[in-house]
Amino acid sequence: MAATRPYKLYIDGMDCAACALKIEKAMYHLPGVSDVDVSHANGTLALQLDEDRTASFLIEERVRSLGYIPLAGHVEPETRQALGR
Repeated sequence: MAATRPYKLYIDGMDCAACALKIEKAMYHLPGVSDVDVSHANGTLALQLDEDRTASFLIEERVRSLGYIPLAGHVEPETRQALGR
């Protein structure tokens, strides 16, 4: 079994549980991705990643393809709200 590592991404544009579920389902279609947890309340995606099977940038590309914005680094919900996101 290949080694996995934790991967976390902040996502802008998730407004409801349906958004989170849409992202979660899409992540499970990527090889090497497991234990996916998406929270629309926190704007986060957390998962286990086998980088021998899927590069981390592909996760960000998949998020973009679904119409959401992957954010580099942590952005507090209050900051996103102030920015109108």
